[in-house]
Amino acid sequence: FVSMACTILVFPQEVRIFLNEHHNKWYSTSSYFWAKLMVEIPVSVLIAYIYSFIIYYGTGQPDQTFRYIYFTLITTCGMIIANSTGYLMGIIFARNYQVATTSGVALFLVLVLLSGFFVPLTIQHAIVRGASYLSFTKITFESILITLYGFDRCSESQMPILLHQLKLSDTQMKENMYWIIVISKGVQ
Repeated sequence: FVSMACTILVFPQEVRIFLNEHHNKWYSTSSYFWAKLMVEIPVSVLIAYIYSFIIYYGTGQPDQTFRYIYFTLITTCGMIIANSTGYLMGIIFARNYQVATTSGVALFLVLVLLSGFFVPLTIQHAIVRGASYLSFTKITFESILITLYGFDRCSESQMPILLHQLKLSDTQMKENMYWIIVISKGVQ
């Protein structure tokens, strides 16, 4: 959310400057976005890595490299998708950043509600269940939970209750990673 909100607040102001420079034929739209992407992606990856390190080891998670790499990868992809969503909201509402900010918060709340953690998707209407696959928050939350509590973290006689209650399994990780990559490619 923070990544999306920061982008929504800053981008409409940058659009005005970009439009003036673009009308003067200083550079093309693609060169502007490629330059912006090359500057922001390393910073986003670094921030996601620091966040992942603090959260993962600060909460006492198992010291297993593959879990930490999955956790960091999911966090980074979720942050990039949120950032791209912020750009989309900033472009749509470039003339009024108050509307962009309000719409961005509303969109994020809808995406969180579609994640199925507050109201289980099994009791939702079929359209809502289908729309939940467009929610990057659902896929990100599920992937993080599978990373932390799945992959044989518990012994054979135990079962991770949280994964059982949310009807998640290790096999969904591959599908979730596919959707995260598809959504991140789609928004960029």
